[in-house]
Amino acid sequence: MTVKLKNYTGNKFYNGMELRKIAAPWNCILSERASGKSLWWLKEMIIDYFTDGKMFAYVRRYDEDIKPKNVDRYFEDVNFTEWLQKGSEYEGIMCYQDALYLFISGDNGKPIRKEKIGYVFALNIAEKRYKSLHYDGVYNILFEEFITSGTAAGKYLENEFNVMNHLISSICRRNQFRVIMLGNTIGRDCPYLKEMGIDLFKTKPGQIYQNELLQESGNKIKCCFDYVAPAEKTSLFFGKAEKTIVKGEWDVESVPHLWFRLQDAELIYTCYYVSEELKNAYKLRVIWYDDQKYLYVYPYDYAEMPYVRDDIFTDTPMFKLKRFIHPEKKRHARLRELFKSGHILYSDNLCGTEFRRAMKRYNPFI
Repeated sequence: MTVKLKNYTGNKFYNGMELRKIAAPWNCILSERASGKSLWWLKEMIIDYFTDGKMFAYVRRYDEDIKPKNVDRYFEDVNFTEWLQKGSEYEGIMCYQDALYLFISGDNGKPIRKEKIGYVFALNIAEKRYKSLHYDGVYNILFEEFITSGTAAGKYLENEFNVMNHLISSICRRNQFRVIMLGNTIGRDCPYLKEMGIDLFKTKPGQIYQNELLQESGNKIKCCFDYVAPAEKTSLFFGKAEKTIVKGEWDVESVPHLWFRLQDAELIYTCYYVSEELKNAYKLRVIWYDDQKYLYVYPYDYAEMPYVRDDIFTDTPMFKLKRFIHPEKKRHARLRELFKSGHILYSDNLCGTEFRRAMKRYNPFI
């Protein structure tokens, strides 16, 4: 069979050629929605299969997303199916019993499975379903929507980064692999990027960031983060939706801000909150202004926390560091009062959104 498949190399839509050249085992791509990143990397994995026989894994967070009807819908992108049909004899990709197949249509219009090219996986069932099975030939691992908003319908799993690592170990064993993680600008409080040493508070769109992580064996593994710059386009959206979907800005809530100068308020008490799970830190100041107490919250550099001498609250018990998992001292009572009254102000909407998400995970002040 003659296969003539080429990937996109232009500038109008997402182009992953520069990231591919780096050849890192771990790759995160973050962009606005509808940038073309999913299509580009799916094409790349199909080309890898036809060129070198490399199969791929399609990974989602929840098993609901890997039901055959939902997987088939993902691969029904007309831009992908037209590209595949022009360059091969196949008409698309279908899911059958946790495996992915190229297919052609039979005389009755129903798909006929042909070559197996990969498998589907869900993180929330990884421990009980995949651990003892074999997936020979898998090289590429495509993880869609690795960033979530933290809502009830899309929370990160407990210790999700470790779950993902164990899943990759089950899939690839000791063989080489390439992970492609695709996400939209929903929330910066992402455990994957934190674990990889990528600080979304400091990164800027339009760059590829590289980092080497030291493994317990002493070896180093390369991680890349492609923060795709928003494309110029005409939008049919407006307001908050336009900023998130079209402009690639972070999805945030409107939260109360200071309406006075901080230096005009009296400082009563300072403490910190650390989310060890998300690797986020916040500085909390109890202030007095115009006969009223407020709690003022703004981001703090997580890496600087070991040097702080004030009270630190955390979602993880760390007794050696004398960090509090809930208020214990008389001076802490004012924090409970302010959380109960809702007198909380934030430096900006993004800080408020992320702090509130951290509080939903673990709030020591209630």
